[in-house]
Amino acid sequence: MVNIGFIIFTDLSKQRADAIHIKNLLREFEASQLKLTVFTSKLENIQFRLKQLNFLKKMFGRSVVLLKMLTVKNKYELFYVRDWLFAYLMSFFGFSYVFEINGLLCYEGLIRNYFKSGSTVHSMFRRIEKRVLKSAIKIICVSQGMKDYCTAMGIDARKILVAENAADTETFNPEVPGAQINGRNNKILIGWVGSFESHHGFEDLVSIAARLRNRNCTNVRFLIIGGGKSKTKLEQSLTKENLQDYFIFCGNVAWSEVPKYLLNVEFCLCLDKRSKENLEYRNTIGVTQIKVYEYLALGKAVLAQDLGNAGDFFETRKIGWVCGAEPEEVADKIIEVIKNPQQIREYSKNALAQSRMKHSWKITAGKIVDFLTESP
Repeated sequence: MVNIGFIIFTDLSKQRADAIHIKNLLREFEASQLKLTVFTSKLENIQFRLKQLNFLKKMFGRSVVLLKMLTVKNKYELFYVRDWLFAYLMSFFGFSYVFEINGLLCYEGLIRNYFKSGSTVHSMFRRIEKRVLKSAIKIICVSQGMKDYCTAMGIDARKILVAENAADTETFNPEVPGAQINGRNNKILIGWVGSFESHHGFEDLVSIAARLRNRNCTNVRFLIIGGGKSKTKLEQSLTKENLQDYFIFCGNVAWSEVPKYLLNVEFCLCLDKRSKENLEYRNTIGVTQIKVYEYLALGKAVLAQDLGNAGDFFETRKIGWVCGAEPEEVADKIIEVIKNPQQIREYSKNALAQSRMKHSWKITAGKIVDFLTESP
């Protein structure tokens, strides 16, 4: 049995993609031949109003974890880490670690405006990426695009595993009873789930609905699941443009309740923010969003922008459609798709089959366990 230290700096009580990812992996790891010890900071769940205090709290908590790990380092064959900056610190202390990549440090820094492209800080983050990847004994990526990014930096492809994200197929089960949707009125429902963060592309929903109205497409409604600070901004924009009839808001429902609402939709929509950095990022990493895998697990085909490997992922496998990134192109594709209900049914059936065959957390975790237990 392999003895592994699993390092977590995520609040697992929140309904965020990273928390869902970690909880499902932990559950499957614990059922395998891995012996896990979790290292985490008790300060992660504490939030202060001042950003400076939160930063200091984070640094102090992680320093405590690092010191604790140093005292027991020799008891573990390896450590499993997902945090770039913590892995960077570990690289100076001789830890044997496996690094899991769910996001690329430089791209996410650019998207969040932490620094400008080509700046000194950008170069520093690039060096951090290289050191973390070169020092890792093994690397796990959630997409082929991420693996290609690593190999382009000179990392040996043989030490990299692609283990795609997945869905909890017990929770996202098409056999569960669906929720009653008020205001449906026999319209075609299209599902969208998100936390209204800017990279989810929710701002484009207004323009998409406007295009549908301009083309006299009035039999569509967007079923919106989720909450966040920017939800009010979206609702205000819809009211201003008199587009509120195109939307049904379910609110910020519990993650386990999401399937009950999504079962009512014909297919689902996946959008990305159309900034230069975000589109370049998605073109680099491809399809990675956990919600996409959850849509598929419910037997829902997906309409996505044609970025990265989306064409191969959705259209080649006949589990969805792709279109251009502009809102008008998305709206036009929606009109095209709803004209072919037989294809929607066929793609939905394929989506469920592909999910059960390839995209459960048990399958993904099994790949990772095999990779961790084989000799480097």
